[in-house]
Amino acid sequence: MTPDLKADPPRVDSPSDINAVATRHLGNGVHVHELEWLADGRVVAYLGATTPIDTSPWPSQPELSFRNYAPIGAAVARPDGDEYVVDLPDRDALNDALVARKEYADEYDAAVIPSLLNLCKDRREMHHDEAAEYGLYDVDTPADLDLSPMEMFHLGRAVGMQKMASLAHRTLSRRLEAPYNGHRKWESREYRTVRERRSAGPLEADV
Repeated sequence: MTPDLKADPPRVDSPSDINAVATRHLGNGVHVHELEWLADGRVVAYLGATTPIDTSPWPSQPELSFRNYAPIGAAVARPDGDEYVVDLPDRDALNDALVARKEYADEYDAAVIPSLLNLCKDRREMHHDEAAEYGLYDVDTPADLDLSPMEMFHLGRAVGMQKMASLAHRTLSRRLEAPYNGHRKWESREYRTVRERRSAGPLEADV
């Protein structure tokens, strides 16, 4: 069957297509903030929203800025053969969560932290790959590696930077969630557990 973004529920080839589904069905400002793969093959797409705000310094100099609010909801992609069936959240519930997020989130945090989280995640993965190139994950201990002093220095730096990026990611996640605790009406218990487990430590790829 050919994937159909307009279907109810929509069908996609890949979880990366959920962003297009969210935009089409939930609004132009809605986007996928982060993807989470569950053990049973489903993919949870945590949604965010970008909203404009007038930051004009004076009437003669109009200026428009955008703020990101995330997460405000979750879509779930269920594997079905070579495709995924996407279950979308209720649009009214999503809007209620966005209103609550705006009310409880600090303006600076809402504008800056989501992009910093993505940066930390990218850095964490980059330094993990760098450590892997030196063979760190192919041996029991670093002492088993046959590396020059300079290579060992670069390996240590990569491991240290990876851990720092992971710590920063967890700290920023908790800071972003703090104003919103107790108001996440959109999440089921299952997906809330996924987020809590993830924020408690590094991803499996980082271990």
